[in-house]
Amino acid sequence: MRVKFLFCLFSIFISVEAFSQKQGISLNYIDTPLERIIIEIEKQSEYRFFFEQSSINLQPKVSIQIQNASIVEVLEKLFAKTTYSYQIIDRHIILSQEKSTTAKPPVVSTFRSIKGVVTNKNLETIPGVTVIIKNTNTGTITDRYGNFKVEIPLGYDSLIFSYVGMKKQEISIAKKTQISVILEPEIIGVDEVVVVGYGDQRKSDLTGAITTIEVENTRKMPVAGFDQALQGRAAGVLVTSTSGSPGGGTTVRIRGIGTVNNNNPLFVIDGIPTDDIRFLNMDDIDNVEILKDASATAIYGNRGANGVILINTKKGKPGTPTITSESYIGLSDVWKNPKMGSSKQFAEVNNLAVKNGIEREGAGAYKYIEEFKDPNSFSGGTNWWKLITRQALVHNHNFSISGGNEMNKYLMSLSYLSQDGTIKGSEFDRLTFRVNNEYKLSEKATLAFNTNLSQAKRKTIQEDDLDGGIVFTSIVLDPITSGDERPVDDPIRVKYGEFSRWYESIYSNKYNPVAQIGRSLNSWVQLRLFGNMLFNYEFTKHLSYHSIFGVDIRRAEYNDFKPTFWMDSDSKNDVNTVTKDLSKNTDWVHENTLTYRNKFGQKHELTALIGMTMEGGKYEDVLSSKRNVPGNDSYLRYLSSATTDPNVGGAVSDYALYSYLSRVNYSLNSKYLLTASIRADGSSKFAKGEKWGYFPSVSGGWRISSEKFYNALNLQKVIDDLKIRLGWGQVGNQNISDNAFRTLIAGGNTRRYIFDGTIVQGYAPINLGNKNLTWETTESTNLGIDFFLFKNKLSGSFDFYNKQTKDMLLKLPIPLSAGLPDSPWTNAGDVENKGFEFMANYHNKWKEVNFSINMNISSYRNRILSLGGGEPIMGGEQRLGYTTKTMIGHPIGEFFGYVVEGVFQNQKEVDDANALSSEDLYYQDVMTRPGDFKFKDLNGDGRITGEDRTFIGSPHPDFTYGINLSAEYRQFDISLFLQGSQGGDIFNVFKYFTHQNTGYFNAPAGMIEEAWHGEGTSNSQFQISASTANNNLRPSSWYIEDGSFLRIKNIQIGYRLNKWVCKKIGIAECRIYVGGQNLYTFTHYSGLDPELADLTGSPLNSGIDFAKYPQSRTVLTGLSVKF
Repeated sequence: MRVKFLFCLFSIFISVEAFSQKQGISLNYIDTPLERIIIEIEKQSEYRFFFEQSSINLQPKVSIQIQNASIVEVLEKLFAKTTYSYQIIDRHIILSQEKSTTAKPPVVSTFRSIKGVVTNKNLETIPGVTVIIKNTNTGTITDRYGNFKVEIPLGYDSLIFSYVGMKKQEISIAKKTQISVILEPEIIGVDEVVVVGYGDQRKSDLTGAITTIEVENTRKMPVAGFDQALQGRAAGVLVTSTSGSPGGGTTVRIRGIGTVNNNNPLFVIDGIPTDDIRFLNMDDIDNVEILKDASATAIYGNRGANGVILINTKKGKPGTPTITSESYIGLSDVWKNPKMGSSKQFAEVNNLAVKNGIEREGAGAYKYIEEFKDPNSFSGGTNWWKLITRQALVHNHNFSISGGNEMNKYLMSLSYLSQDGTIKGSEFDRLTFRVNNEYKLSEKATLAFNTNLSQAKRKTIQEDDLDGGIVFTSIVLDPITSGDERPVDDPIRVKYGEFSRWYESIYSNKYNPVAQIGRSLNSWVQLRLFGNMLFNYEFTKHLSYHSIFGVDIRRAEYNDFKPTFWMDSDSKNDVNTVTKDLSKNTDWVHENTLTYRNKFGQKHELTALIGMTMEGGKYEDVLSSKRNVPGNDSYLRYLSSATTDPNVGGAVSDYALYSYLSRVNYSLNSKYLLTASIRADGSSKFAKGEKWGYFPSVSGGWRISSEKFYNALNLQKVIDDLKIRLGWGQVGNQNISDNAFRTLIAGGNTRRYIFDGTIVQGYAPINLGNKNLTWETTESTNLGIDFFLFKNKLSGSFDFYNKQTKDMLLKLPIPLSAGLPDSPWTNAGDVENKGFEFMANYHNKWKEVNFSINMNISSYRNRILSLGGGEPIMGGEQRLGYTTKTMIGHPIGEFFGYVVEGVFQNQKEVDDANALSSEDLYYQDVMTRPGDFKFKDLNGDGRITGEDRTFIGSPHPDFTYGINLSAEYRQFDISLFLQGSQGGDIFNVFKYFTHQNTGYFNAPAGMIEEAWHGEGTSNSQFQISASTANNNLRPSSWYIEDGSFLRIKNIQIGYRLNKWVCKKIGIAECRIYVGGQNLYTFTHYSGLDPELADLTGSPLNSGIDFAKYPQSRTVLTGLSVKF
């Protein structure tokens, strides 16, 4: 079905292309000089003719009558009866002498022939380079292989080479007959055009905080989504992986955490807003801009509070079809392996725990395990982590073709990505097909289509779970239990089937992780259509109309099968279950804008925009399950095969958004800049009277380098360009459930009751609405400085901002006695984020080495200003009694617990502490003994109570940074990307199990020596004991670890084949490379990965290690070929 669909799309694409080729040029000339006809062709099209005047005579007269013909048809007819041939390269038509019709007597030549080749600094040939003889209008253009040949009159000895995006070069040829020219990129700098909301601007005229991402560098990373490639690439943008599993997601935070609610930025792809970009093929991305302050994001109104990321995909370019093939293949593995204890240590720890527990609580309190009497009888042990991990294959293949003419440009791409997880049982693959067409209907009208069709498949394991997560159980499960499978004739395996072929632990109440993976029989498949239709019309050269209609249609199916098995009396499943979840998302957007651009005189430039947008969406979900399938065979895992307990549930929600927007940009002499915008949004997510929100912004810029005094001080010798920006704006946030203001009730199977023998359907509230709910508003002020130094070799920016979120949308806790299923949404609280950002880019050339250094660093401080009179919000790991507290004057999600002063070393220290209590009570517990933690008495009452809990750490980093180094030497190139975070604490809740020291779970290797085992032996790790009387494991500073890290995120070394080799084998370019991703992480954190984000993205759980699937290390090799 997939192949048929792609074939149909391709057929339609070819048909439209063929139709478009027939439109265009009309000529009606009789006995007219060839030169006059060529001029008319250039008027009716964007093609330009190049030729050598010495060999091409355009005075002969020809006749031609043709209507609405393509450029190829026109040229074929025009030159059919001439001796000239032509070649089309991009928008250039090269004429040359094909053959001579009459023999000419030999003459003394007044010309000499020069030929050569033009390449870039990577020695890639460049077609379409203009080659002009200096002080003439005569020249030629390079062919598709970058070659040229030109006849130069005697007395002329210089050629000028020019190409878009490259520095113009003048080459003296002297007596040479053959030359090689290398063009260098032109550093566009302040004249670069960047994409902003609903338009574009010159970078020199920007007054808001906008960062441009160098997309080319992100393509070197073997990741599934562009959000993962953003890590460390931009100042003020913190990207954290929520899972290292294939196809896993991220949390993206721009300028801190502004709410306890949803902090995700708005993604806009080709004008279509979306919340998920993982369907997008990395090679299809053309440019990315990040809008960070309110003056830049206010044009997006209610969804701009968390920042906006604009992504534009590639479009077709006219000219000879260009075919590109990109592929890489690599192996991934875990970059860090936990060092857990052996089976001998497990037995020793258990014996020691029982011994110390009996000494504390008396004989009979605990019992020794008979098998552990002689720990020396154990050797080695099961390495569960090794059993569940593997070297995993990752490969990606991308094929694209681009071409067309000025009337029709096209680009088509097909890509396939496959990732096996480093933990067995996890995998992901994605197939993406994309077509972009642009048609020039007339001189004023343009129509474009952009269609992206993707299918993603994913298989997952249970993760981020401190009860049954596979990462968790593989570390804490005892090493004595065998990791092997039972023999095929084992009675349990014979009786209960293949899903009972493993052994279960009798020493720890956690599942065998190998068995868990074997019984993980789930699959997720999503088919997604993402596309738009654009129409542009230029009423005049100053006034244009832009319309876009886009859709995002998702269809997802999740299947799961829970087989029957029996491994022991506690680990079994007597009844199997089939589950199917079908979901549908349909989102659409329609935008219409008018843009007026004009320049008045030599000093005044004005751009004005007005527009309106409409947006809507609907979500539907049906969840069904049945039990009792007659067997575990794969062909029976369907709902129709199950026989009992049918259950069907579902949900539906929709939303609509109606908006008006306007923006004005004014520039006075490119020195004084002003931008102002306002947007009005009406949202269905709020009740009547609260639906509309208004979001204004204003910003200005002053280019100091254009002032007279600047030149008078000779500052221009060092500072090429210097600009100050100041902006203010308000933006909104409506990221709440679609029915937040409505009170909803529901029935369902779980609410059916029997009265007098009759089943009666019951109903209960599932959501308590709030009709007074309104917009969450973020007000932001930004001060920025942009600079270019040393002839544009060094550029960068400083930004300082203050961002305050008001009327924060959150769910305030309510007592359980209220009988409600969940807390209602309300507006309560203000949050402040203050910070700075710095970005710098330096590029230079040393001999034959071109190199560049890019770096960014940013920091923010988060603080709660108000919670609307409500109580502090508790969060984090609940089994410990909550581990985070969000309250006024502190950052969101700050860690909360007791302070560990050390370990009681002897009985006197215990007695002295107990003597502090004036009420003749114990300092901590009646059972407190030497070897227990001593917690700090903060309120001075001589007792450790809940009043002694305090803030013990923050997950917010002190600063984050990224460094990108790259160099090129002849045909070699190398790049190195480093990503880091300094400060930011981690609550290692893993230690609750691994360092429990009760003998129940496996402990890190060396725990017996590390734990307190006598006075002076340790002041940081309590005694191994089965007794938990002192509650050493309560939430405390003991769990807090430094989360700083520096990661070698990506390194790549490439080699480009010589042009003559490429030409010989029939290709235009070829690059071979090797590289690595996440090669090493420098950190003091003891866990698997210091980069942590909760799967739900909740800021209340940031920095807590819930046994997340760690990121993988990947080594790969790749090949890029262009035809």
